[in-house]
Amino acid sequence: MSTSKATTHPLEEPKAVTVAPTPAGSAIVPAIDLLRVFSPGQWEDFALEWAHSLKGRYQRVERCGGAGDLGRDVVAFVSDEEWHNYQCKHYKEPLQPNQVLLELGKLCYSVHEKAFSAPSEYYFVAPQGAGISAEIDAALVPKVRATASELRAIQGSYGAYVRVEQQRARIVSLKKQLLDLDATPVKGEKLEFTKLTANTMSNVCSRIRHLFVQWRVADDITVAFDERTADLLVNGRKRTSHGKGVRAVFCAGYVIGLMQEALAARSGHPGFVVLDTPLNPYKEADADDDGEVAPSVKDAFYRNLCASGALGQVVVFENVAPPSDVQAACNHVHFSKSSAGRYGFLPGTTES
Repeated sequence: MSTSKATTHPLEEPKAVTVAPTPAGSAIVPAIDLLRVFSPGQWEDFALEWAHSLKGRYQRVERCGGAGDLGRDVVAFVSDEEWHNYQCKHYKEPLQPNQVLLELGKLCYSVHEKAFSAPSEYYFVAPQGAGISAEIDAALVPKVRATASELRAIQGSYGAYVRVEQQRARIVSLKKQLLDLDATPVKGEKLEFTKLTANTMSNVCSRIRHLFVQWRVADDITVAFDERTADLLVNGRKRTSHGKGVRAVFCAGYVIGLMQEALAARSGHPGFVVLDTPLNPYKEADADDDGEVAPSVKDAFYRNLCASGALGQVVVFENVAPPSDVQAACNHVHFSKSSAGRYGFLPGTTES
């Protein structure tokens, strides 16, 4: 039961009260008559003691009382979901139907506003009893019980209605997304792209040059962007004019440098690149390679990638294993082409 708009309080143990003995010869006042002459404060104390005796029938009993109780003086929980309401009324006259209807109206309004769920039973506690109680029992009690049942049914239906509306809104949203995906550019519409120039690519070239130095390609090297071919100029030469091994290493630097600059500029990049055998053709310099190849490039290449993991992920497919220290520092997977370890790129694949 929700109590977001009216707070209840656990019952305290009733305090023991010492009653003076009745003098001899004095008339004994019946208990029911004592209840009728209680003051409002005494009636509340009595209601508290009486409510405490209900603990044997319920899981727990709590007291609201006071302003803002929303028509509940004592609430008794049969279970976590079901509860009974006890409304205490200490009037000089018997409880009248209009007073009952007023309290029931307060309860119905609070249930409608979802301050709490409807009680399964409702009791009035009044020392003077109820006026025309037979009429109340005959006319009001069935209606109250029917109204309570209707309120509980409405609450259940409202929950289902909310869930349906949420699903309906979700469907509308998905349909709109589908329409947006299906939309095609208007015929003849031109998509504009930022032209790559030597100026806009200067930061990328600086990153590529730094990679080449770290990879020990050369201690002194220049990298520029060729606007006509959209490729690199390394030491004034086109990348494609170098030997096969050098071209592969320069291509790897181009791809990684672009990724690092895009991630640094937050200009859109998945955050990883895949290189296919960037080092396998890399070897000692041939006569036509101008002596630009050094044998230490492979080890420096791998060690630099391990140290630059924060600048994006690089997946390398290579036929030559990296140094042992690199294997320990990175996620190294060896494709054994045998029953030992991982057979190949596709797990579980065996050669027929």
